[in-house]
Amino acid sequence: MFGEPGLPGLPGPYDGSKVTSRIFAKLVFAGACMLLVALAAVDILISRVAETHYRETLIRDLRSTGEMLALCPPGQATELARAAVLRLTIVDDAGRVRVDSDADPLHMESHRERPEIREALSGRHGTSIRRSPTLGIDFLYVAVPYGKGALRLAMPLSDVSRQVNSLRLQTFKAALIAFFPAILVAGFFARRVSRRLARIIEFSTKLAKGDLTAKLHSSSGDELGILATTLNETARNLEQTFGQLQSERKEMEKLDRVRKDFVINVSHELRTPLASIQGYTETLLDGALH
Repeated sequence: MFGEPGLPGLPGPYDGSKVTSRIFAKLVFAGACMLLVALAAVDILISRVAETHYRETLIRDLRSTGEMLALCPPGQATELARAAVLRLTIVDDAGRVRVDSDADPLHMESHRERPEIREALSGRHGTSIRRSPTLGIDFLYVAVPYGKGALRLAMPLSDVSRQVNSLRLQTFKAALIAFFPAILVAGFFARRVSRRLARIIEFSTKLAKGDLTAKLHSSSGDELGILATTLNETARNLEQTFGQLQSERKEMEKLDRVRKDFVINVSHELRTPLASIQGYTETLLDGALH
């Protein structure tokens, strides 16, 4: 009614399968991106929570172990610490290193200003995380009072990183297993939505081409169903408006014919008397008046 396919300003031939495929691909891609972002966020969150949990647990365990070793003589405490794969350091009340399970105490500097040692020398438990100047690796240090001095246990933070990475790997495997079913579910819903959107686009294309008798069937009450109902109402309103315009155009054509007939009739009725008047006028002008 309003135009034909291929005319400027109107959509070209509609290919429903291509439109459905494009919409489906976009929806699946968007769903996959959302899942990947969610997995990355979960990975970051789990890593931080697990690292914090492992450190707190490790601190509690080292404190308990330190309190137990503080009841033993230095030699026995050193052997027990080595058996537990822990570095043990014993300092006196002046901060001088007397025993160290991994280094020569004679070549070690004073530990009095180390945060965890300072706390232990004050009668409290001390905790610190830093790089060891002797071994050059990051350690978690926990010190407890030991007579007048302090007993300190240390564990490399690489152990914590190993445990966190192990948990992350397990989480990644579980997420990977869950990812594919999630994609299948997303693909199922994307297929349904893409088909419905394709039908709506096809219906809109028909309206743009002037096919106001087209109807979009939808029994759903969701947003797409409401959109389909609205488009159907729009099409009916356009059909009614176009019908009114056609009726008014016919009326205008009828009035135009009446006007033309009226002008013709009036012209015909006036032609004879005007011809007579013109004849009399010419006769008078030719001298009949005298």
